[in-house]
Amino acid sequence: MLDLLRRKAQSTYIQVVIVIIILVFVFWGVGTNNGTGQNVVAMVNDDSVSLPEYQRAYDRTINEYRKQLGGTIPANLLESLGIKEKVINDLVQMTLVRQGAREMGLMVSDEDVRKAIQEMEAFKNESGIFDLNEYQQILAGSRLSVSDFEDSMKEDLLTGKVMSHLAGLAQVPEPEMARRFAYDYEEMRFSYVSFDAADFKKKVEVKDDELAAFFDLNKDKYKTASQIKVKYLTFPFVATGGWEQFSQEQIKEYYQEHISDYTVPEKRRSRHVLIKMAEDDSDAVKSEKRSKAEDVLAQAIAGKDFAELAKEYSDDTSSAQGGDLGFFTRGQTVKSFDDRLFSMKEGDIDLVQSPFGLHVLKLEEIQAAQTTPLEQVKESMVLKMQQEDGRKMASKQADAAYEKIILSGSIDNYSKEAGVEIKETGFFGRQKPPAILANDTVFLNAAFSLKKGELSSLIEGERAYAIIFVDDIEEPEVPALATVRDQVENDFVADRARAMAQEAAESLLGALKNGAGLESEAEKAGVKVEVSSYVSRATNSAEQKLPAKLMTAALELTEVAPYPETIGVDGDKYYVLVFKDKKEAPADLFADKKDELRNKLMDETKTNLLNAWIAYLRSRAEIKINTQF
Repeated sequence: MLDLLRRKAQSTYIQVVIVIIILVFVFWGVGTNNGTGQNVVAMVNDDSVSLPEYQRAYDRTINEYRKQLGGTIPANLLESLGIKEKVINDLVQMTLVRQGAREMGLMVSDEDVRKAIQEMEAFKNESGIFDLNEYQQILAGSRLSVSDFEDSMKEDLLTGKVMSHLAGLAQVPEPEMARRFAYDYEEMRFSYVSFDAADFKKKVEVKDDELAAFFDLNKDKYKTASQIKVKYLTFPFVATGGWEQFSQEQIKEYYQEHISDYTVPEKRRSRHVLIKMAEDDSDAVKSEKRSKAEDVLAQAIAGKDFAELAKEYSDDTSSAQGGDLGFFTRGQTVKSFDDRLFSMKEGDIDLVQSPFGLHVLKLEEIQAAQTTPLEQVKESMVLKMQQEDGRKMASKQADAAYEKIILSGSIDNYSKEAGVEIKETGFFGRQKPPAILANDTVFLNAAFSLKKGELSSLIEGERAYAIIFVDDIEEPEVPALATVRDQVENDFVADRARAMAQEAAESLLGALKNGAGLESEAEKAGVKVEVSSYVSRATNSAEQKLPAKLMTAALELTEVAPYPETIGVDGDKYYVLVFKDKKEAPADLFADKKDELRNKLMDETKTNLLNAWIAYLRSRAEIKINTQF
């Protein structure tokens, strides 16, 4: 409805409708529609995948792709990636895992999730203690809600428990390790030649008919960008008046309302000796650890140097600093620790239990909360008040202008009736916008989201409000070849040079497969034969002159099949690789690599078992996908 009003604001009929709507709002208020529709994306046996669950997973996936691709994702790419189907499939699979885990008696509690998060190094402070503020800030910076992150953690932990359960079925026989070692650590060398497209550019002849055909085939590449022409009004946030505009009472009232902005909260510095204790420890182990903690507590109360006790007994990284945890404000640590810390007096020593274990805790120092006096912050605070007033004033002015534009029928009518100058631009594209739009991407994005003849809603930018009307749009068009001939010619030459380099490489590979020798064919082609250093599947190929992306295929070559199926390509270079020789995996290395190989093969076996288990669950499950999504 709002889009219709903005697009058709000039219509007399719409103006009448607006008046009626205003009257209805005045007399009756705004109504709400409480109707609900189908909210299930899929059914997996008796469990449902809800629309909100799907939407959260979809948004997370899209954000990941945006990070990888560096910004927005075109709609056609989204469709080709099959993200919607992937997300639904992943949610169905996770539901199957949960169901299968229930059958095995496996579950993950909220306590399990909390403990796992508190053990994550990313969320610990310099003293090695979980920091709630750091946790929330990191998630906010990653655009993740706490609930979404913890749901994801729960899924990861459950999958981990299933993997651990299946691990009992996984075995890695000694002969399998020996076979894998021989395969991963055998070393090979390759002879190769490369053809660089840049070397063929001088051989390309540009003919008008071929250039025209190339341009016609690739014309979308040369389309001009969409350009728009807008009319707009801005309402800057200008700090109002001076000191005299606020009474002393107003200044004091503002100070009290924002007192937290000028207050440094109470901070407490402590030391601890941590005796780690897990929830699933046996009663005997827990009793032993509590006795140890109580013994340390007794020594500390008796006057033994606390820092030395921490170095001797503590199970965490702060032991190196004598158990010093630094300063905490209230709420920065887990609740049990926080409550005890902020109930102690300086010098107090006590024993407290947290999810990490048992802490022998000593309060070293209290720094009382400090509030900066009004007189010290008055100048900056009044400036802030002026800025806030300026923002409010701009908002009122913008609201009033927007209402008048709608009622007058157009931005031009409003200009005439109110005697207000409307600013106009010429045609511009996204890459070269006028200054007002270039300085605020909110305005720029809003302008390019509008259709011709459409009025924006009220837009709040970083330094102003704006109202934008799109006066005209120049749609993208393919220019005449003469206009972009230089660019097209450069692209044509580069394209033909790549084709020639590719053809040369393919011709040489074909000759080799027909029995020709590499040296003689390379000489005919005018390229040099080079030899790689030895490389294995397990070692890094970073030292190779050959691109790493070609090594996977190269390492499958043998004495019997020395030539690849196809040439290798890396950018504008085209490679022909030939197996030269190999060395067996060094037998004396097997003992050193045995544990690494066992772990690698065990991980692969567990993954295969998990996939087979999920496939089994899927084969016997009743899965229904809502095709409306």
